[in-house]
Amino acid sequence: MVVYSVCLPLVTTAAAVRHSLVVRIYDAAGLDARERARMMDDARLALAAEHMDVVWHDCDGRAGSLHGWCADAPAPRELIVRLVRAPGPANRQVLGHAYVDPARSHGTLATVFIDRIERIAADVNADRSLVTGRVIAHEISHLVRGSVHTDAGLMKPVWTLEDLTACARAEVS
Repeated sequence: MVVYSVCLPLVTTAAAVRHSLVVRIYDAAGLDARERARMMDDARLALAAEHMDVVWHDCDGRAGSLHGWCADAPAPRELIVRLVRAPGPANRQVLGHAYVDPARSHGTLATVFIDRIERIAADVNADRSLVTGRVIAHEISHLVRGSVHTDAGLMKPVWTLEDLTACARAEVS
């Protein structure tokens, strides 16, 4: 779970074991395809620093538009990230959530709340695509490694306003 967090310096959180991942992004928030591509690129860069290589499948969330791999059942160890607008007034600071099986210490499905990220990014004048990419990367890391957090970097459990104001596209180049 990400709460107000993540335009932080990237800090590697695990040994140098590389993970190759296939991740489907289902956009139910109605984002522009170019912006989704920027978000996936920012997430890819953050995950690369965490020793994770990603192949993305961009699945448009509009009804009737799913085809190919987006319409098929996920393969074993394939991950799914949903981009949605939050359904209600639950904790508005929670930017995303990964559903992790505690017995297996990994999961398949993560949800990222675009409207909450939009509000927070606007409040601190941060790049929305960069913040969203970092939230996606944070949640994917949970799906792969379980409920592990660190004191700094991408896997910090709570991102402060100061962390977010440090967001600049140059940080991840």
